[in-house]
Order: sequence, then structure tokens, then C-alpha cells
Amino acid sequence: MKVLVLVAAVVAAATVLLTSAAGAAPGGFTAPLAKSAAVPAHHIPLSAARDVAKPRGLGVPARGSYGFLLELNTEPTGRAYDASLSRGRAAARTAATSELASVRAAQNRVVSALPSGSQVLYETHAVLAGVAVHTNVANFSALQHISGVAAVYPIAPKTPSLSYSSFLVHAPQAWSSYSDLGANSTIAIIDTGVDYTHADLGGPGTTAAYQAARASDTSTPTYPDPNKIVGGYDFVGDAYNPDDSKHSRPAPDPNPLDCDGHGTHVAGIAAGYGENPDGSTFTGNYLTLPTDSASYQALFRIGPGMAPQAKLYAYKVFGCEGSTDLIAAAIDRAADPNGDGNTSDHVGVINMSVGSDFTSPQDADSVVANSASQLGISVVVAAGNAGDLYDAGGAPGDAPRVISVANSVDAYSQVDSLHVGAPAGIAGAYGAERSDAYNWASSPDMTGNVVALSDPKNKDGCDALSAGDAAAVKGKIAFLEWTDIDASRRCGSAVRSDNVAKAGAIGAILADDEETFAAGIVGSKTIPVVIVTRSGGTAIRSALGSGVTIS
Repeated sequence: MKVLVLVAAVVAAATVLLTSAAGAAPGGFTAPLAKSAAVPAHHIPLSAARDVAKPRGLGVPARGSYGFLLELNTEPTGRAYDASLSRGRAAARTAATSELASVRAAQNRVVSALPSGSQVLYETHAVLAGVAVHTNVANFSALQHISGVAAVYPIAPKTPSLSYSSFLVHAPQAWSSYSDLGANSTIAIIDTGVDYTHADLGGPGTTAAYQAARASDTSTPTYPDPNKIVGGYDFVGDAYNPDDSKHSRPAPDPNPLDCDGHGTHVAGIAAGYGENPDGSTFTGNYLTLPTDSASYQALFRIGPGMAPQAKLYAYKVFGCEGSTDLIAAAIDRAADPNGDGNTSDHVGVINMSVGSDFTSPQDADSVVANSASQLGISVVVAAGNAGDLYDAGGAPGDAPRVISVANSVDAYSQVDSLHVGAPAGIAGAYGAERSDAYNWASSPDMTGNVVALSDPKNKDGCDALSAGDAAAVKGKIAFLEWTDIDASRRCGSAVRSDNVAKAGAIGAILADDEETFAAGIVGSKTIPVVIVTRSGGTAIRSALGSGVTIS
């Protein structure tokens, strides 16, 4: 297998180092762009109308359980702080602390009045005084009529969302022109967590370091580089998945270690240091980097993020698989990282490379994102990853005050390559992406013969292999099917890679059903695993009976 140097994908750059990884990343600017966004003065929450029996137009199912955010008619602490700033910071801090007590009391009253069987997901105080619950949709009207509740907003499940661009935003030119690398900026990455052991983020960058962190991933972490990761929290726990009733209850802990890879990718786009060709952290001068693509790429295994000196808060709102209902909880924490009610320590930028397509701007996460923007936080959200369709944008990217960055696929895409040696009819290089867990620098590369699984119900390898398939893949590279459709994907890359590795496979190829990759794959630490583009998968699949080899 041959590889091209990987340069961190940058989705867009709205202005020079102003926004974050959903588009680009901040570069030390202090003026919040999103705060000045115009919003209609007559905006009224649809759920505030007391005669609405059910939120029919907001994407809520007619029956079953669903998440809702109850906005209370109590002032949030961030608003109390801002309202008192004219009397000085000390007075503002006192006002925020006092208001926090009022918010907690109001939340307790509402929680005590919840319909039977309702589960409290989280509470917010900084950007909005609220209580989020998971309850039967039949309780919607009862939620509206609880004393102290001003409005009820549905919480559509969100999924990670990230698309590629390339070396097109001229970051080196911006750095050298403005001498601005994002120093003193803070970015909250609300995502699948962050692998703080990654060399791109100042960690050792070894499999051993990551495995050691995984072994204690519910304990308060010691971040290898406290100048990069300055705080974080896991709001859900690794097993959390609201799509699975057995794992729908969050189990928060203080350790935001990524078990998916998406959040780490996003963090690198926003503020990664970059990696040298040997995998070590780049420590050179960003202001004197070459500006032509070939020379720039020769310096890096992974290129720097848009604001390499910015500091990060890692807020994990996803389990290892599935969607989430906990976005607003992380937004609220980003507005008040130490939770004391005083929002003067809020982050400069919130990045959410997440979303829920075709959802309403009355979604709870959109409402809370708007409130965060009003506190002076630049909130940047991915949008349009569902494709080139009308109204594809959804929450929280459809909130009026946020910076919503559209997905695009340009004419240039830099990825790894999978080299097929035989048969001659399909021989050549195909676009691919290497797995994260495998030590590619010092472990054997992918070479050998390719075989597919014969079990029609287990073409993806998500189940333990049958005796026949186990014998077939032993000493071979397993060819496994992969889909980018979250609802159809039975398992992640780690599960299927582990299944074929246990059967004796020496590698695995995941055949994608798209030409571009939505995110990286974790794979296996024991065997090399790659995901290959749809065209590559189609070519290999068509020749499996003719002896496909990887060289």
C-alpha cells in the first residue's frame, strides 16, 4: 500500500482564522461575529403556544419516547452577568452567582412536577435556564403546563458530520501576513471527544499511550499538553446511544477521550500542531512555512490546524457509536466551563461538526446555540452534509445567529491510496484512508490476497465469523462492506476489524458506498485496515474470483 502525506482537511474559511473547524478556526480575533447576526424581532417559539397538543411540525414522532428541552421562565446566569457588567465585574459575578441559586431552585421545582417515567437528561443554567428530559411524546402538553416552564423544544438526535476539503484556504499565507496563530483563543469541540494522546495535539502519539488512556477513561485525565487541551468532560459515557433503549441513559464522567475518531479529526482541523513525517509533534515556525503545496506537504505527515496555538475544550457528547441528545448540555458548559454561574470565562468559539438533517430551527439545540451566540460566543456549525438538496440544513446549523458552514466537495481531494497489484484488469491505485488504531510507521503494511465473506447476512463482518468464513480469511485480507448511512450501518470499523482479526485475517478493506469519506476509521491495532472509495470497492468486488492482491 502506498500513501500520500495527509494534510489536515479544512472544510472552509469564512474569514482569516475567525471561525472554527466546521468551517475554519479562530486566530485570536476577539470580536464575536455571530453576536451581530440579525434575527427577526418577532421570533416566537412555536412551542410556547399553550394550545399546541403535540409538536407535529417539529419532526417529533406520533408515539414513543423523545427528548425535550424545557425552557424555564427564570433568567439564565449569563444574561444576569451581562446585565450587571455596567456596575463592574465584581457586581456581575455576584449577580451571576445569585442567579445560579435561583435557576437551581426553579429546576428542582420543575423536576418534581415531571410526568411519571420522565428521565432527566441534563440541566442548563448559563445560556438558558432549562431542564432536558426524555419522556413519552404523549406527555408534551403536560410538559408545557408545568408551572415555571416558558417553552418546550424537541431535541432531534444529532450525528457527527464532517466533510473534506484540501490545501485551498491559504493558512500559511494568513499566518505570515497577520502573525496570528490563534494564541489566547479558546475553542470548544462538541463532538465524539478528543484523543489527547495524539501527537497532533501534543501527546506522545503512540498506541501504548492511547491504550493506557482507554484503560482509565472514566477517571479525571492528565492532559499530556495542558497548553492545548485545557479542559473537557464526557457528558454521556462510551456505551451511550439514545437509539438503543438498553444504552439510552447517559453515564457522564470527567474524561473526554475519543473512541470514535471524528472529534479528534475536528480538533486537529481547528487547532492541531501538525505532525512531522516521523509522527512526532511539529514544533517549527509556522510563520515561515512554504506556501506552495508540494513543499508544504513534504514537511508534514499531518498538517497543522487553522489556529495551531489555540486552546481546546473537549466536550464528548457521543458514545462510541450512535447519535446524541446532549448537545445543549455541552453548549451550556462551554458558556461556563467551571460551572459557577459566572460566564466571563466562556470560550471564544464553539465548533459543532454535528447535525440532524431537515430539522426545525425550533429544535432545542438550535435555541440554545442562539442563546450562546448572544453571550458573545461565535458558534460555528456544519450544514448540508445530507447532500445537494433543498432544506437539507438542520439543527443546530439552522439557528439564525450561528455561523452555518455548508458542506462542499471540491475538485481536489488528497487521500491515501490502496495499490491493487492483480489481476491486471483492475491493477492500480484507488483512493483510501488508513485506520487510526494501527501503528503504520513501524508495523507491516498491507500486502496479500483479498477474500470476501460468503455469509450473505454478514458481508460487513459485524458478527463473529462462521467457521467457513474464518477459514477463508485466515492469512488473507478480508473484504468487508461499509455504508456511510448511519441508520444502515450495523457496527463501526473497530468491531468488524476485531472480528476478522480474531479469525486470523492479516488485514481488512472496508468498501465504502461513497466516493468521499465522511470521517476517519478506528480499525484495529493488530492488523492494517483501510476504507476504500466506492469506485475502488466496486473494482475489487468485481474481481474477487480472479485472485485480487494488494501490494
